[in-house]
Amino acid sequence: MSPRRPPRPLIALLVLALVFAVAVFVRGGAQGEKSAPPASGCTGSQTSTAVPTAAPRPPIAKQLMSLRLVSYYPADAAWTNMWTNWQPDRIDRDLCGIAALGANAVRIIVQPGVFGFPRPAAAMLDRLSSVVGIAAAHGLRVQLTLFDWWSDYSDLPGSDAWAKAVLQRFRGDFRIAFCELKNEINVDDVNAMSWARHEIPVIRAALGSVPVTVSVSGDSPAMALAGLKAGLGSRQPDFYDVHYYGEPGAAFAQLSAARAEVAPAALFVGETGESSQAADSPAGDAQQDLYLRAVEWAAMRAGLPLAAPWMYTDLVPAAVPAAAATDAAGGIAADQLYFGLIRADGAAKPAAQSMRRIFSGQTVPLGFNNGFSVGHAGLPDGWQSTAAEAPPGTGMFAWDPSVGHYAPGSARLSRTSAAANPVPAFYTTPVTQPTHAGEKFRLTAWAKGIRTTGSNRVAISWFADDGTFLGENDSSSLQPGIVTWTTLSVTADTPSGAAYAQVRLQSEGNTGTVWFDDVSFTAVN
Repeated sequence: MSPRRPPRPLIALLVLALVFAVAVFVRGGAQGEKSAPPASGCTGSQTSTAVPTAAPRPPIAKQLMSLRLVSYYPADAAWTNMWTNWQPDRIDRDLCGIAALGANAVRIIVQPGVFGFPRPAAAMLDRLSSVVGIAAAHGLRVQLTLFDWWSDYSDLPGSDAWAKAVLQRFRGDFRIAFCELKNEINVDDVNAMSWARHEIPVIRAALGSVPVTVSVSGDSPAMALAGLKAGLGSRQPDFYDVHYYGEPGAAFAQLSAARAEVAPAALFVGETGESSQAADSPAGDAQQDLYLRAVEWAAMRAGLPLAAPWMYTDLVPAAVPAAAATDAAGGIAADQLYFGLIRADGAAKPAAQSMRRIFSGQTVPLGFNNGFSVGHAGLPDGWQSTAAEAPPGTGMFAWDPSVGHYAPGSARLSRTSAAANPVPAFYTTPVTQPTHAGEKFRLTAWAKGIRTTGSNRVAISWFADDGTFLGENDSSSLQPGIVTWTTLSVTADTPSGAAYAQVRLQSEGNTGTVWFDDVSFTAVN
């Protein structure tokens, strides 16, 4: 995973004393370094079942369907710093935390530049072996990503020598779930694709039974995968890996198209996620949680394995090496530090609780703060407003913690413009989305008003998978004047070409105040 938008690129059961001793031995003795307090109560190597070195491998599609994978860097040592700022104790506690989420695999990324190319240093190879051993002691298999931050595609002999040296310890090793040749390869780079065609058989020969893949990303997953298939020719991977950071509502349509593109081969969503923007922004936490739940729902409905969150923990700014800089000041965009399921201090975000539930096999939580019980900084969690999209003076938007229908909490709009574009509104993208044209949905909300004028209504807005607005279905408007809690409702069929819907609470040309609460968006049989 390279820093970008996104870098968009693991407590706790007791372990047998023998397993702990083996894990300590595998680490190679570097145990004296201090690290941050453990997340989620982990205190060291704890597990009920360590991953065996050798075990039968089921068919690839079955292996992928059972994966519960999370990408990982330590909070204070990301990318190459993970290997130079070596903290086995910290890694041990973090992988314990990952296992406690219900994950059974962790993604570990290797950069040739820091390991040494074309001859990796023995110390770095020992550190990689240590991480694999620590992960196994926590019941986690490893997705090994090679050739990160590397693009010398003309050096085939060097590539071969480096890959063989890194992989020789892991031939047929069941602790390695699969190996990713290259993170998000550029399918439009003919040199990169020529290199990948050469390297895939080399990696296969070095690893034996371990599956091999290569990942792609982009605005259109299906198009990126089509480019990968064409570029690799006869040297196709054992399965395909796509990274998804598109609109959460469009995930079902996009991933379904991606699956069809590579069928009958298996497809895995190797990265997905959303930044919570800032550590002190709980409302951003809610948006991140909603995003991940929407993508996991979509992956399951599309018949795919669960998507792998990027990533376990937030990063402190010092964790990012200079080579990862993404701005003119030599730093990294602040939002890229906050893709973690937990904070850098180990505190869990809402997304961690949701992923724990999903990884444990429970249903994906569908809620979207529809009762407005939670809000921060004066706005309801999990909802956005059009205030940032329209000129100043188009309306007043607020979370009202004291006014509600059945219980306190509502979304409040006042003094809204009649000519604003877009129409002043709170809006959100629900987890549940259409799976085919003609599918019927009903949106219902309760509303009340004081001295209301204009049009105050709820609406279902429809969008294509590329975000193009296709149209809207509106409820009737709340009556003007002083109105007690009243139901507003609209039922609509999914139009042709629509990939997802947004729920919108709108107020247009209103000189008074309207409150919305208890929103429901459901499929109608």
